[in-house]
Amino acid sequence: MRPGDYILADDNGTVVIPHERIAEVVEFAKKVKATEDRVIAEIRGGADPIEAHEKVNYDNMLKAQAA
Repeated sequence: MRPGDYILADDNGTVVIPHERIAEVVEFAKKVKATEDRVIAEIRGGADPIEAHEKVNYDNMLKAQAA
């Protein structure tokens, strides 16, 4: 951790984001939010929740970013 880094915490844990990667993290967070909104819309439209997640490739999107 260095001065200027961001620290975020919630009930699931804590993360430190290096200040030089903030833009990258924000862009990915926007992508995740848009994908989650698509999943919600699919479910509200009557889709099975598991199928809705698979349709947008949600889990693989998260894994690819973590790698």
